[in-house]
Amino acid sequence: MERINGVRLALDDRAAKLPARDALATRLRAASATVDSLRAKIVATKEGGMITGEERLREHVTNLYGNLVFYDGRPSQTQVEPRTR
Repeated sequence: MERINGVRLALDDRAAKLPARDALATRLRAASATVDSLRAKIVATKEGGMITGEERLREHVTNLYGNLVFYDGRPSQTQVEPRTR
């Protein structure tokens, strides 16, 4: 998330240094908005510290990884069979 925010802030900073009607500034602001919408798809973005029930990709991946790592059952047949390539 830090990298995504860093990219967004860098785009905004670069756009702020250009004249408001500059074509590149417009493209930079559009790219910043695209990065921000991508961030909203990946992480929960509601502020305020309340539990909102909003889950995003990061939370789903974390749950999936935890379920795989801490699974106590037997390995599946495909995990036991040797790989052939």
